[in-house]
Amino acid sequence: MAMTGGCDADVYAAGPGWEHTSQAAVSDVPASADAPALADVSARGGYIYVTVIRAADVRIVNILGQTVSTQTLQRGTSRLRIPQRGMYIVRVENVSRRIRV
Repeated sequence: MAMTGGCDADVYAAGPGWEHTSQAAVSDVPASADAPALADVSARGGYIYVTVIRAADVRIVNILGQTVSTQTLQRGTSRLRIPQRGMYIVRVENVSRRIRV
């Protein structure tokens, strides 16, 4: 588990550019294979936060259609630093959400 400087103790690397921040938000939700994986998407402080109830493939695309990140995230909440403000599409398996950073 790699710790990131200046962050909470429960933050660790979840993939290139991603940080896993918490599992508490989904600890009560059963991880069923037939249920949608996406629980929540939000943006604050230059980050996109994605909460999934089970491991899921996540893809973030900018408004020009360019892929910003593709990653398999583990159950819980993970965040990705977005250096450029704008509109992004977050796709978790077959569910898409539009988010402004």
